Amino acid sequence: MLKIGDFVSVLKDTIKGRVVDFNGIRVLIEDTDGFERSYLANELVALNDEKSYRITKNIPQKDEQANQRSRNDLQSAIQIPEIDLHIEELIDTTVNLTNYEIVQIQLNACKKFVLKHLNSKSQKIIIIHGKGTGVLKGEIRAFLHDISIDLEKTIRYHDASYNSYGIGGATEVLFL
Repeated sequence: MLKIGDFVSVLKDTIKGRVVDFNGIRVLIEDTDGFERSYLANELVALNDEKSYRITKNIPQKDEQANQRSRNDLQSAIQIPEIDLHIEELIDTTVNLTNYEIVQIQLNACKKFVLKHLNSKSQKIIIIHGKGTGVLKGEIRAFLHDISIDLEKTIRYHDASYNSYGIGGATEVLFL
């Protein structure tokens, strides 16, 4: 049952407002723009105050917690070397940089990382490139293909674990 002061939404419309008068059949509301509008009671639905159902950033989602735990468990158990190529992880500011320059910075960091681990005891590395438009991912995979031919080394690569890095967000590289 609606009462004066309730926050309501109009069914089959995007109008919301507060009930200012109610006579049993018709309800007068003041919408969010300050206009008074009259509706039948069955055309309205009461809403909770927004504060009672707003999700804030500091409430961790169940899947995020599980993914982070499984990723942390895997990392601590195996210690697979990884590099995060998100530009904000590599440099402080991207002001005045073109997209091309940003990709070149990311590629250079990736190349140094791969070459460092190519001759080490690591048999597997993870390159986090993010989903984006796929330009960086494509450049990384072209580099991996070229280096395997140039150095006559067997290098395999594929998308890293979707649970840990998201679909297409990282590449797992195997040095065989």
